[in-house]
Amino acid sequence: MYNISQFMKTLKERVTRIFNSPNGRIKHEGALWHGRFYSGVVEPTAVVLAVVAAYIEFNPVKAGIADAPGSWRWSSFSCALGDGPRSAVCRRMYERMLGCPWDEARARMEAIFADGLPDDLTQESLHEICERYAAKGDVAEGKAQGPVGGSPAGGEGACGCGGEADEKNDGVAHAPPRIRASQAIHVTLRVFRGAFIGSVEFARRALSQLPGGFPAPGTRSARMCSALLWEEPPARAA
Repeated sequence: MYNISQFMKTLKERVTRIFNSPNGRIKHEGALWHGRFYSGVVEPTAVVLAVVAAYIEFNPVKAGIADAPGSWRWSSFSCALGDGPRSAVCRRMYERMLGCPWDEARARMEAIFADGLPDDLTQESLHEICERYAAKGDVAEGKAQGPVGGSPAGGEGACGCGGEADEKNDGVAHAPPRIRASQAIHVTLRVFRGAFIGSVEFARRALSQLPGGFPAPGTRSARMCSALLWEEPPARAA
């Protein structure tokens, strides 16, 4: 099953047959899956991997079916918090992925979960920031650097939440401000579709080795990823 599309097709067919079995306990009929799966290339750095893992683990919270990622019984993070052989396997997975002992990996994940959007940044304004990045071809090539200021939660102007214009008073075009990727996981916004990248350099290096579906540095997906700062959240978020 080296082909991910074939693997997902087989998996979804088998699960659907189980749910729709007339002899089963569930008694479900009709379509089971909401939509087609999508896959993305992940840059293999600890910061990016932690944000991507937290993004997945945070989905039940955004859907309103769990109070916290650790309370959703079907997640890897919840499993790692428990006891037994399976929990030990999940803890080792986080240790390998983040390159640190489990206690430190847990603290880093919990810091990401706690790193919410600042009060002056709404989902709508975040969407606008990402759209502005996706529309600017020079951002993905690294030719424009947005004013990122200090900590995104550091007050007015620090996170660019005040709606700065692309044109400053000096007449020079500036990229829109960015926020931490760990903050963006708290809103239902598809800024992660297509690729999980922390640098355009990674996208360039990967292009020659990956299928044609991978977003090139100049495409919308790669530029939208550039709207995010792939950096560790502050320790006070833990």
